[in-house]
This record gives sequence, structure tokens and C-alpha cells, in this order.
Amino acid sequence: MLWLLFIVAAWLLLLMLIGGYDLQIAGNRLQVMSRVVSATLLAGLIYLVIFFIFGRQALLAEHISPTWLNLFDLSLPPRLVPALLIALGLPLLIAWRFTYIRLFSNPALHRRAVIVGVGEAGSMLVHATQQVTVAYEYAGFIDHDPTLHGQTVAGIKVLGSYDVLDRLVRTRSVDEVIVTVTNQGEDRFFTSLVLCHEQGVKIRSVSNVYEEVLGQVPVEHLGPEWFVDTFNNNFPTVYRLFKRLLDIVAGMAGMAGLALIFPFIALAIYLDSPGPIFYRQERHGQYGRRFHVLKFRSMIPNAEKVGLEKLGLDKWTEKNDPRITRVGRLIRKARIDELPQVWNILKGNMSVVGPRPEVSRMVERLEREVPYYRLRFSVKPGLTGWAQVRYRYGATIEDQLAKLRYDLYYIKHQSLVLDLLIIIRTLRVVFSFRGV
Repeated sequence: MLWLLFIVAAWLLLLMLIGGYDLQIAGNRLQVMSRVVSATLLAGLIYLVIFFIFGRQALLAEHISPTWLNLFDLSLPPRLVPALLIALGLPLLIAWRFTYIRLFSNPALHRRAVIVGVGEAGSMLVHATQQVTVAYEYAGFIDHDPTLHGQTVAGIKVLGSYDVLDRLVRTRSVDEVIVTVTNQGEDRFFTSLVLCHEQGVKIRSVSNVYEEVLGQVPVEHLGPEWFVDTFNNNFPTVYRLFKRLLDIVAGMAGMAGLALIFPFIALAIYLDSPGPIFYRQERHGQYGRRFHVLKFRSMIPNAEKVGLEKLGLDKWTEKNDPRITRVGRLIRKARIDELPQVWNILKGNMSVVGPRPEVSRMVERLEREVPYYRLRFSVKPGLTGWAQVRYRYGATIEDQLAKLRYDLYYIKHQSLVLDLLIIIRTLRVVFSFRGV
């Protein structure tokens, strides 16, 4: 029984690591099959390796008592578990995943909603929710502007003003009313919402839908209530203590790993290009305090100066940046260049999980061009974060805006469960060599 639980746990963990539970993937049959098969084969391979290690030990120590195997009640691993797993578990899991796709792609199971407010926020919501498996079916838009009535926006028809909302909810079996506008100042608007609420219909804000369905916050369309809710949410002392404990344990483990690989990485960097092994860079941390992060050097010496003077670059590192060295390109793919920052974690400048600390010279520009950017400084920056595991490497202002949406989600919803999920997804990024 113990070995069966182990193989199931390993299977589920591997499926999570390779993205088998992402909503964008969960609706694609080909990608689902690929990930389920990969997780099954990897779990079986791990089990076979353990079988030969523990099995051999058990056989050799069969007549010796007591042994360390007896102390932990580990009997000889059964030989047929991997075969049964592949023969029975694999087709059953694939069948369930395909059933899931068929069930949840059925329009009858989608949430039926009306969007109050025609504008950028409403259009953005429609496009965003269409990208996930569990999404909405929209009955229409409602807006107080009579010139918009009868028009089609983002493929959804504008059905009228607030006075038709109550009737629309009753006649079209609406489950939710999503409000994308604020400060309407009209009594009939609020009266219509109250009537909908009395019929058991959920009244939701656009930011609430974004957070639940997409795991991000629509920065461009936040109202004052979002800030009040977020910054009045005092996170439990227990969470803060456990988070710091996690930082210390992870920092010490990281220092041990750094000690093991340092000679090899240092030699590779030294032989590849002239210059120091480490690279120090000023970043902005919690409350905007400046500190220096430590990294393995992955670019030519004086890369920032060279980028500004010779290449005309005063922005983030891009894919195929000519300043990245050959060894640097390899260690950046596996994110090994960031490993020395475990020292910053032990010092308390950083945490394992949090928004990535931004280069100081770019902060002033980002605060000027990205709305509410300074909110990132309300928590400690992290070695990895929600934006890093949910979004690609950002090299433009638009990318920084997209990443801020994820960072604000983390700031509002931070917990040990979310931290552990981010760490697991980070391992997936590392092992898939998706760094820049």
C-alpha cells in the first residue's frame, strides 16, 4: 500500500510539474494526452529506479535483523505496480481528461453573464475569458449610452440600458452580472443590481472575475475598493513566520547547492569570457529600498554601458541579446545565473517567492508609464514569483504591465499554498530550460 501511494503521489506531482493542470492546456486533447503519457512514463521510470535500489537492499538484508528497512516498515517493492499503472491507470486517466473536456466545453455548463458597461474593460474581459477552458457565455452588454444600443462589441450585442437588466436576467437565465464601470451616479443602476441580486444572481466586479478565472488583476480598470480590500487584508502572523522559515531553509539549501556547482560554473564563465565571475546589480526591494543582487555573470563585462553606448539599448535583456555570452546563454536557460541570490534571501533583502526585484535605473520609467507600479514594493521581492511562472520574460513596457497584473494578484492572495504552487511551477520552468 505504501508503494502504491508513493507512485500515485509521484504521478500527480509530475503531471503538475509538466503543466497538466493548466486551464489553457486542459482543453486541448493532444496536449493533455502528451502530458498524461509523459507523467506516467516518468513516474514508472522513477519507481523502477527505486525498486532496484530498495529491492536489492531488502534482498541483501533479508536475514539480518533489525535493519533500517525494518525500522521504516519498507517491504520489497511490488514488481507489477508500474505495469498495472500503465495498463490500467493511463487509459483511465486519459478517458477522464477527455470526458472533462467534453463536459466543461459544453455551453450548458458555462456561466451565463451580462456585462454592465461597454468599453475597454468589457471588451478586454470578453477576450481574456475566451482563452480558458472554464469560461463564460455572454448574454449581452448593458450600457447607459443610447447610441451604443443594438451595436456589437467584441462579438457581443449591446441590449439596452439599465432598465432592461432585470428583465434580461429573468428571460435569458443569467447567472452573473459583471460590472465593469464605477461611479455611475444613477439610482436606477443600483436599483437594477438590487433586483438582480434578489433573483439569486451574483453581482461581480471585473477585477473579481479576472482574479478568479485568470489569476491576475486588471490594473488599468481598478477602483478604489480594490485598494481598500487589499491593504486592509492583514496576513496572519503565522503565515509571515512560516514564510521566513521557508526562506531560511531554502536559502541554506541553496547555499549548499551553490557550493557544489560553483567550481564548475566559475571555471566555465572564466574560460568563456574575461571578467568577474559574479555580477552585482542595484535593485528596488520592499518599500522601494535599494539593495544589490548577486548573480553569476552571464553577459559581457560592462553590459549595461555597452548596451547604452554601442547598441542603443536602455531596456531589458531580450532573447538572443548579443551581450549574452555562450555560457551565459546556457545558465540563463536553466536560471542558474540567479542562484547566488540565495544570499540575498538569507540576508532578508528577498524572499523565495514574491515579485521579481526591478533594476533601479528602470523603476522611475516604470512608475511613470505603468499604472500603480509602485504597489509591487508593498512586499519583499522574490527569487521567483507568480508573474514568472505565468508569463513569458518581459522586454517591453507592455510586458511589464502584463506581469504587474500577476504580481498584484500575488500581493492580494499570498499564502503558503500559493507559494508552494509557485515553487513547483518554477521547477517546471527550470527543467524545461525556458529562461532567456
